[in-house]
Amino acid sequence: SVLPHIIGRSLIGAAVGGIALYLYYHQGAKNYFLVNNSDLHTYVMVLMGLLQVFRTNISFGSYNAAVIAVFDMRARVINTVTQGCAYINCVDEAESVEMRSELARFLTGFLAVARKTLNGSNKQPRNDGTLFTATELEELSQCDVDARPYLLITWTRSLIATAAQKGYLALPCVGLLDNNISQLLADFETCKRIKRYNMPFPYAQMVKIAISLYLLVAPFAFVVDVKYGTPVANFFLSILLFGVDEIGVEIEEPFGKDPNDLTLKPIWQNVEVAVASVLSNKNRSPYSLHLCHSGCNESVFISSPSKSRSAKAINSDAMGGSLTQPLIND
Repeated sequence: SVLPHIIGRSLIGAAVGGIALYLYYHQGAKNYFLVNNSDLHTYVMVLMGLLQVFRTNISFGSYNAAVIAVFDMRARVINTVTQGCAYINCVDEAESVEMRSELARFLTGFLAVARKTLNGSNKQPRNDGTLFTATELEELSQCDVDARPYLLITWTRSLIATAAQKGYLALPCVGLLDNNISQLLADFETCKRIKRYNMPFPYAQMVKIAISLYLLVAPFAFVVDVKYGTPVANFFLSILLFGVDEIGVEIEEPFGKDPNDLTLKPIWQNVEVAVASVLSNKNRSPYSLHLCHSGCNESVFISSPSKSRSAKAINSDAMGGSLTQPLIND
């Protein structure tokens, strides 16, 4: 709640309303400039309104961009894992399972270290043996917190490159996977930019000055109509204006451990559940990748039920610059 942050300022606004009421009845309305001249109150209101609108729009834009980037990262990790499960196939099924599992582990590990980076945590990733090995944890501990997500991306790309070199992954499929990883990294960079670059301090300061000035002037203008309700009216007006400004402060930096920040852990924990479900599902489509069990050198086929081409053949075409033949023959 933003109320604890603004209740003190709102009580001051109520006190200003009380002063305006006192002056109105004891000094006389006709002798007080601010009561008879509402133009000053109007000018300050317009200035304050413009500053408040721009500030709120920028803050909400940052929050919305962060939400989109977070869920895009979630979707890209799941998408990359499903692509890897569909595209990576080895002669030895155990090796296929291992490579797919490693891909999923690196990508979920990326989300784990990215969450700590965005939340400003210096803690090490969990050491329960399910996400990182002891060697990997040691390498991560030697990296700066901000650099750990990049290390996970490097490991992921190295795994994909190894699969392609062994002929377990066709180059066009490598391109699809690498594009997803590039977009994943771009989303992470968006989140880092939002975290580091907030509203410029002079602008935020000017918004608060404009609100304070308006709340100092406004009671002397509407005391003529509100009279004894002036302190109460200015109190709630202060809550409204300072509350909107405080909301902008809260949402412009949506990453961290504050109550109003994005809760990345439950959002990304669902990824682990989805990835585990994908890895445990052994049902394969008839239009998916098929293994060659006849002892041939061309170990992986991308095929329909009637015709197929090997991953090595596709890689050879791609290396030679010839991709005119369709990836899947009809």
